[in-house]
Amino acid sequence: MSDAFEFYWFYKLNDLEPLWTPLSVSDNNKLETAHLRDGDGRKVAIKAGRYDADLETELLIPVYWEACNGLIKRFKWFKVKKEIHNEKDSQILKTFNSTIDPDESDRFDHVCFIVHGIGEGCDLQLRSILDCANSFRKKSNEIIDANLSMGFRDELSQKFNSIEFLPISWHDVIHSDKKKWKDITLPSIPNLRLFSNTAISDMIFYANIEFRKKIMEKVVENLNKYVKIFKNRNDYYKGKISLIGHSLGSLILFDLLSIYTNENNKSNFDFEVENFFAIGSPIAFFLTTRGTSLADSNLKLNCDFFYNIFHQLDPFAYRIEPMVSTETILEPVQLSKYNLENQNLLWRILNLTRSGENHHIRVTNNEYINESDSVFDYQQICTGSGKNLRLKRIDFAIEKSAFDHLDYLLFLTAHSSYWDSYDLVLFILKQLYYQVEMEENGGTTLK
Repeated sequence: MSDAFEFYWFYKLNDLEPLWTPLSVSDNNKLETAHLRDGDGRKVAIKAGRYDADLETELLIPVYWEACNGLIKRFKWFKVKKEIHNEKDSQILKTFNSTIDPDESDRFDHVCFIVHGIGEGCDLQLRSILDCANSFRKKSNEIIDANLSMGFRDELSQKFNSIEFLPISWHDVIHSDKKKWKDITLPSIPNLRLFSNTAISDMIFYANIEFRKKIMEKVVENLNKYVKIFKNRNDYYKGKISLIGHSLGSLILFDLLSIYTNENNKSNFDFEVENFFAIGSPIAFFLTTRGTSLADSNLKLNCDFFYNIFHQLDPFAYRIEPMVSTETILEPVQLSKYNLENQNLLWRILNLTRSGENHHIRVTNNEYINESDSVFDYQQICTGSGKNLRLKRIDFAIEKSAFDHLDYLLFLTAHSSYWDSYDLVLFILKQLYYQVEMEENGGTTLK
């Protein structure tokens, strides 16, 4: 029995990764089928279509971002011996990752593109925007799967898929010559100076008209390019596109989505934007320094809905609603805590009786709509706000923890805390699925 093995496909996302990791069962079956049927002369989409596996060159090629290629390889996997053998040169590896990747849906209910903010790293761990997009996707899948496991899958006829989160990068357009920065940087306190060179300089660059134009052009180029690729590779997809901007990335998207209704405006994008989520955003600060007023009825955002989400300890985040109307300044809406035990579900079942028959209808459990006519409609700054007059608020706050007394210590991490927030991901999912309901019901939803 110890000599029993199976052929299995492993991968490395880049050449620097020390260990080979087994692909998911579904991806392994795709590659094995292609290998046995067609030989090694074709590419196969794997990892939910985010990579192409080139069987001839054994390269793992990213589809939606520019990066070095990874590697794929077909091994003989001796599970009893706990070793893998290279089938071509009989090299034996006893050290490898034995945990098989989970299967992923390669069909999507919605897609969100995420534009990063200041600095090369998105948080204090210096994770890339790709890592943070992966974190959002992982949490999104966990929340959806947890809800479906509670009986929603059996109760509903609708097929539930996944939400795709994809990264958009612009940093290299202004930091292409890293050696020049290294040459002029003092060697002391290297981590702080790295932050200064990338994060603080990004703000200064964006304040410069010439560099701001370069950054905006890069974001437009990448968004149009990768949205087109996504739609071409997923020809079934009829949904709209949502954008997420973190920190400076939210200001970039705000500027690109801004139009003046009394002027002839041409959209920067080749697609319609449904939702714009700004997280940890300095938009209001920059608009104030520019002397721009959101109360100007001619200034609109070319999207259906706009959400400004912030951690209350984030020193770089500012409110939007007081810039839209100063008549009554409301407290920001608190995001609900993600806790399925408290029945804060993504969906609930609505029982309807029609013609003597009972019907079960899935309804998004969206507690952020406003039934009262007395609540000011802040969403009126969006061109598509009339699609649902019950979505009125813009400012949403992530709850502070029990350690409020440590405000001045926690503010350093608050700006980068969004990528690990289940509360934030749940909020985003509720808005995305709520919009799907509106589409299905011709602009009205059952509540």
